[in-house]
Amino acid sequence: MAKKGRPKYEPDYGESEPVRETNPLHIPEILIRVLEFASPAAKANIARACRRLSEPALKMLWQDLPDLDPVLKIFALLKNIRNSRMSSAEKLERIKSYGAWVRSLRFDAFNSSIWKGNTADVYRALSNGKLHQYIPMVSLPASGLCPNLHTLEWRADECRMVAEATIKAVSYFLHPSLKHLSVSGVFGRVIELAYDPRYGKVEYGPFFHTLTTLDGLKLESLNLKMGESTGTLVDEAIPCLRRHQDTLVHFSAWTPEFVKHFRMELFGLTNLRSLDAVVDTLPKAIGFIEELANARPEMEFLTLSVFPSWGQNEPQELWNALKRLRKLAKLHLEVPGIRALQEEDARSMREAWPSLSSLYILSNRKWRHMGPGLSRDSLSAISRHFSRTLTTLGLHFEPNMRSSLPISPVRFEKLETLFIQMWSKPNDPVDLVGYFAHILPHEAILDGNWPSEWRYIAHMLEQEQARARITLSTEAYFKAAMAKKNRPKYEPDYVYGEPDPARETNPLLIPEIWIQVLEFTSADGKARAARVCRRWSKPALEILWSDLTDLTPILNLFFRMKSVKNSLSPTEKLERTKSYCALVRTLRFDASNSSITKSGTAGVYRALCAGKLDQYFPTGFVPSSELFPNIHTLEWRADESDDLPESTLRAVSYFLQPSLKHIYVSGIFGRTIFMDDGSPWFVPVGYVPFFQTLNAIEGLRLESLELRMGEHTEVEPQADELTIFLRQHQETLVHFSAWTPGFARHFQKELWELSQLRSLEVVVDHEPQASGFVEGLANELPEIEALTLGVDPSTREPYRWERFWSTLKRLRKLTKLHLELSKIEELGEGDARSMREAWPDLSCLYILQKSGWWGHPCPGFSRDFLSAISLHFSRSLTALGLHLEPNIRSALQVTPVRFEKLQLLHIQSSIVPDDPEDVARYFAQILPHSATLEGGWHYQWKLVIHLLERERAKANDL
Repeated sequence: MAKKGRPKYEPDYGESEPVRETNPLHIPEILIRVLEFASPAAKANIARACRRLSEPALKMLWQDLPDLDPVLKIFALLKNIRNSRMSSAEKLERIKSYGAWVRSLRFDAFNSSIWKGNTADVYRALSNGKLHQYIPMVSLPASGLCPNLHTLEWRADECRMVAEATIKAVSYFLHPSLKHLSVSGVFGRVIELAYDPRYGKVEYGPFFHTLTTLDGLKLESLNLKMGESTGTLVDEAIPCLRRHQDTLVHFSAWTPEFVKHFRMELFGLTNLRSLDAVVDTLPKAIGFIEELANARPEMEFLTLSVFPSWGQNEPQELWNALKRLRKLAKLHLEVPGIRALQEEDARSMREAWPSLSSLYILSNRKWRHMGPGLSRDSLSAISRHFSRTLTTLGLHFEPNMRSSLPISPVRFEKLETLFIQMWSKPNDPVDLVGYFAHILPHEAILDGNWPSEWRYIAHMLEQEQARARITLSTEAYFKAAMAKKNRPKYEPDYVYGEPDPARETNPLLIPEIWIQVLEFTSADGKARAARVCRRWSKPALEILWSDLTDLTPILNLFFRMKSVKNSLSPTEKLERTKSYCALVRTLRFDASNSSITKSGTAGVYRALCAGKLDQYFPTGFVPSSELFPNIHTLEWRADESDDLPESTLRAVSYFLQPSLKHIYVSGIFGRTIFMDDGSPWFVPVGYVPFFQTLNAIEGLRLESLELRMGEHTEVEPQADELTIFLRQHQETLVHFSAWTPGFARHFQKELWELSQLRSLEVVVDHEPQASGFVEGLANELPEIEALTLGVDPSTREPYRWERFWSTLKRLRKLTKLHLELSKIEELGEGDARSMREAWPDLSCLYILQKSGWWGHPCPGFSRDFLSAISLHFSRSLTALGLHLEPNIRSALQVTPVRFEKLQLLHIQSSIVPDDPEDVARYFAQILPHSATLEGGWHYQWKLVIHLLERERAKANDL
């Protein structure tokens, strides 16, 4: 509560609290939260929508500027307004009204777009301190253009702008609200004197004077990259450091003279935790570190660059001084004369810096002779002692150097980036790639400064890491398979190579292992593997064709075989086609999303639906012609708008085989004809021939059958084919879907005779029939586990559901219950308790209202019933769906409990919640952080999802 943050933008408009708008987008606080998820282009479009949305969108758009171009465009536009009635003071106020919104400004002159538009002249005027020629009342410095600026990052272009011009431009944005200031690319001009470069001086005294004299300025970080050879220092730096000695946490001393002249002022910064320093020689660096360890032992981040001096340097004393800084978390060194680190050195570093997460040991790039660098064994020693702490590592590396006693490396556990600095070429790139793959995590990135030949090593390492990820992903599977002694899902009926005593030792040449590897590759990867060699071709093709996600590959076979006119006879074409189709175990086809209409296979598909595939092979196909002798599962989703129901069933008949166990066909709807009075009439679907085909196949024993024919597709009582089908499969059917109320009315007896039935989907005519059907189900099939029941209302008169619920609770083994009722009545905490007692193993519960022509949606359940469900099913439910009315509260409120295993909450509602924030907080209280909220609702419910994600983010932060 002490740190409770208010919105970044607090609006000062709108009505008083009791009469606030109920539309969420009209409430500025909610609109701001929505805008945080929008892109800059979307915010700009919203700002142009209306006045009410304009100001919040503009404030969010200007809050974090990634470029200076928008600010300069305002100056250019206002200068062109010459004949208007706006005075210079009004123009200045207009500019400041936009600048007051800026909290963070990041400008990179090298990559900026200011050079491409009409703002280049404004930028030059800004750099020369002459903005008054655009707005006469703009003064320099500290002009107050951005009075609320918090962070300023400025990267100057060394090639175009001189140092003083950059400093003048930055001075326009200095304000007491500034906390973080970073300016880089400030270098003096380079003058060549007899091949000896000299750098001109940078006059930065006025800049420090401004930082010192600006009232109220308290910087927390100051990062000035002015070049290591910047000229003489001035006295303005001393009062600047003293002015900010109680607030500066990070400081960058960009030149050796700064450390030499202002060392006492640096050590006087009481809150300093991060320091960038440059020193002349190694002895000075050792002395500076010793004084730093005495004055600031709590230093956490240190970046130290050391110039090499004449003669041999021995950095051992530097390491000893650095180890006195016990709280270091990040260390970045650029030192001369890097020597190899031994096992003892790495161990002492680990003891000195137990919290170290970032380590860089590089050579100063300004000098050609950088020393031999660290050997591979030095990197191995670091991996042994920092394997669990380092996230970034940078080394000046010599890959060809080996010490006398090799050190066994250990894989880094948390390393994200390995930066390698080197100038030599490796003698054995393949061996080096294997070494990096051994010590780096599979997600780590290899980066650095190296010759172009080293990019090949980085590419090879990515491939090695990809192979390792596949191997590791299969490791757990292989262990489980060996423990359970299970054979692979697909057992090949062919033998490769020699008998078992002389089998190949290469795992990829053993068919059983190769098949397991192929299971983890994509379809394109399997297709490429099939083209490599003959030993890989057959296993890859069998895995590729075993699970088809579309009908296009099969239709392509027919299309191409018909094009081959002279080389193969019709019988040979048929056998070639069957050789591929025999590999299919699962076929899933979605006509609305298939690519069959975009290629030459559209004609084959029409022939398939018309039952005329004999025009492609004269020897012919008829339904159930053993085209797919090994098919196990068939899922077919027809396109309701294009495919006729009889055509769909006729096409499906080609794939019916005795091996089939699961059939799912949807999208079978008859044509709709509107009568003279405007009422719709549905043409019946002729499904009897389809069941005749099923009954005629010898040996067919289905385990599940789902036909989505639409509830208006009536069942003919005299259709004996349905009775024959149910009796033939009464010992095998585990799941069945009765697609129409007439089915439950005419074939209820045959349903009860399905002895193995465990999952049933059924639709009934009205509420009394529902109660009677469930009562018969409880008497005949009490072991049912999954039930989906839809109830059509037959009358508008109220119906009491007590008998229905009491009968349902007799099904003691239910694990999944999906109800679509004609009317939802409120249930209480006692009902939820009795449901828990009746269904102790329930993992999926849906209670929704069935949609239709009969009337308006009912009120639905209150939030307290959802709380009661959470109270009694918190440890068992994984999926929950309710027709919910969030604005209804019962008299006795129930304290909710968080679901422990819930993965999906489906909400059906047609009413906008009165308080979206309150609803989002409620869902955040009862849902696990990984659960998904979805459903059919009013479009403004999407705001609840956004607010829920924000509540979860806050919970994660806590």
